Amino acid sequence: MKKTLLLIPLAFGLGSSAWAGTCVSGDTLAEYISDGSCTFDNLTFSFDPTSYVASGSVLIPASDVIVNTVTSAGEEGLLFNAPWFAQATTTLDADISYTVSCNSCEIDDWSVSIGGIALPPSPTDAFVDVGETSPEVPSADWLAVGADSTGSLLTDKTSFAPQSSLTVDKDLTVYGGSTASFITTKVSSMTNLFSTTAMSTVPEPSLAILCAGLVGLLPLARRKFLR
Repeated sequence: MKKTLLLIPLAFGLGSSAWAGTCVSGDTLAEYISDGSCTFDNLTFSFDPTSYVASGSVLIPASDVIVNTVTSAGEEGLLFNAPWFAQATTTLDADISYTVSCNSCEIDDWSVSIGGIALPPSPTDAFVDVGETSPEVPSADWLAVGADSTGSLLTDKTSFAPQSSLTVDKDLTVYGGSTASFITTKVSSMTNLFSTTAMSTVPEPSLAILCAGLVGLLPLARRKFLR
């Protein structure tokens, strides 16, 4: 009887063994990558060793990128803070990629914004921009944000067909301009927010059948024990 009954908590435990830890606001991107995945509200964020690539004249390591959880107007996401800057005639590039999944819900909207921007006085060809893509989102709904002497938008947002999971690739480029200036071109933050739609929770058929079968063995096990 003991062997039969021990299978029941084991079966129920299968459903919760893969839960990710809670996202820690204020941890570095290096720590997020090391942890692999974490949850914030209804979203699970997954990172791997290739989730951050720095290139260009100034290399900002993942250990210098601070990640904060953000909630705004019913949307949730992550804010990345770092001293991304480029002197005149130099370029910085930072690529951040991760997967965001919705638990018992679907993602139907995303936005990206940049902040903490400094640009040399006009006229200048210095610029800061962010492009954001995902294979699950049509290219017409990819995001692009810029900041230069023309006063480009600092945020972009769009809706798309609901998705249970998105692979997000965010590419930041900072160019210091071709003319020497006492002001360094920089951006200090990038924010991603996601809108979600709840959906009904349905247990996985295989797990439900397994649990029902094990519970059905209880009367048989009890009779065997009482003999």
